[in-house]
Amino acid sequence: WLLAKRKAAKAAALEATPHNYAVLICARNESAVIADLIGSLRSQTYDQSLLHIFVLADNCTDDTSDIARSAGATVYERFNNVQVGKGYALQTLLGHLEQDYPAGFDGYFVFDADNILDPDYIAAMNRTFSQGHDIVTSYRNSKNYGDNWISAGYALWCLRESRYLNHARSLLGTSCAVSGTGFLFSRAVLEETGPWPFHLLTEDIQFSVHEILQGRKVAFAPDAVLYDEQPTTFRQSWNQRLRWSKGFFQVENWLRQYCADNNVPIYGSYDPACIEGLQETDFFDGLHCGGTGIARFFPGIPQALSDLQNGTLANPLDVHPRTSLEDPHAQP
Repeated sequence: WLLAKRKAAKAAALEATPHNYAVLICARNESAVIADLIGSLRSQTYDQSLLHIFVLADNCTDDTSDIARSAGATVYERFNNVQVGKGYALQTLLGHLEQDYPAGFDGYFVFDADNILDPDYIAAMNRTFSQGHDIVTSYRNSKNYGDNWISAGYALWCLRESRYLNHARSLLGTSCAVSGTGFLFSRAVLEETGPWPFHLLTEDIQFSVHEILQGRKVAFAPDAVLYDEQPTTFRQSWNQRLRWSKGFFQVENWLRQYCADNNVPIYGSYDPACIEGLQETDFFDGLHCGGTGIARFFPGIPQALSDLQNGTLANPLDVHPRTSLEDPHAQP
């Protein structure tokens, strides 16, 4: 069945419709790398007349904006020390495009300034987009795999995310998730949400969850490869993962509020009452829990592991989903 599904997907991919795309790049003091990304966009095999590059120089103190203009991008600038972050920057950039390009575009790509793209990246994404998907993500590879063990570890995670998470989900017909950079969304998504109202530290997760709640699926283009620069020091990795951890909790709280406001039932998740008891020693780093952290976050997991070891864990296929958050024994 999976082989037949893959063959059907490849056959559909051969029929790609040209689309008019906007490329969105938010950059803060990225003068050292922004020209390389724009150069890789201008080297795409995709029709350049259908590719429009926009850069938002966000609170820059260097010459990022001048370099981006010289490289051929349309550049806007933003200076705001209160509403800080990529989500606000994307909102500002899309607001400018709404005013200056009222006809809009068929789709909108999002990239980080330090990315480099394979020459066929846009064409590969367009093939998947042409199959009717409103959101498409790609294979986020490492730009600096060989720097040291930290960057190499990130690269292996990117490979896992691509092949064993997103690709697997795509083959099974479930939704993937966008991951910060290297994704595409349609005009229909923009018209429905407005200019990027996702402002949490992990706005990519917030966006993915929001769109899934609207009934959309994030598709995956396995042949669209971009290269993203990864941390090379433990401090960089710690700070990044700490930010992701905080963003995870922000999304959790936002999701609970969203579901409460829209009468959407949610099942499972960590125990919020335990958050105040968390300690730094509950984590290996800023993101991954140790045994005590798991016990605090997911009170049921230690018992489940014990049941698994003792051979008494119930078959998941025999467990009925809960129909009430108040009654864990309620049957459908």
